[in-house]
Amino acid sequence: DGRSVTLTTSTSLQENVPYTLSVKNISDTESNVISAGTTATVTYSSTVAMRFQNGVAPTSGYSGVADTYLAEVTPERNFGYVTTLEADGDDAGMDMGTLLRWDIAAIPANAIVQSASITVQVTGSTVGSYNLYALSRGWSESGATWLRSGQTGLWGNPGATGAGDRDPDVLAVWSNLGTGMNTLAFTNHLLSDVFAL
Repeated sequence: DGRSVTLTTSTSLQENVPYTLSVKNISDTESNVISAGTTATVTYSSTVAMRFQNGVAPTSGYSGVADTYLAEVTPERNFGYVTTLEADGDDAGMDMGTLLRWDIAAIPANAIVQSASITVQVTGSTVGSYNLYALSRGWSESGATWLRSGQTGLWGNPGATGAGDRDPDVLAVWSNLGTGMNTLAFTNHLLSDVFAL
């Protein structure tokens, strides 16, 4: 029913071995009584941290990151080849947005993702805020421009701002980015959106 329990054991558990949990006269944090004698079979799985970075992780052969940026001032130009991405606020005629995508197929289908974050290196600090959205439309790193999602397909609205281009809800807000490495940690309620991309 979505509730969870934290168990502390006196001995180390072995991974992928079934254990039986027996309940004896306890209540949960909401004071719901759990009947004595209730049992459940659980299997212990260890927590694994995974990173996704081209040429680095999860293996040196990984190449599943795609990125580019869209520039309103050069609406037909693609920036999929650049090594530095740009983003800028909603300035008249000068807006820029960044597209990021990861191939996360290495995460097992039965895994429970407990946390996720994005780390980027910022070369120009800002006190502005940047909204992050989950994209709804497929796009090509080598073809996306301010006007197009790929070599031929158009965005619903320029800059990937149309209703069919991205989810209307703001996924997260990144604010006050200082020069250097910056990490945005997603809260648990956002993980389903992050990993549905």
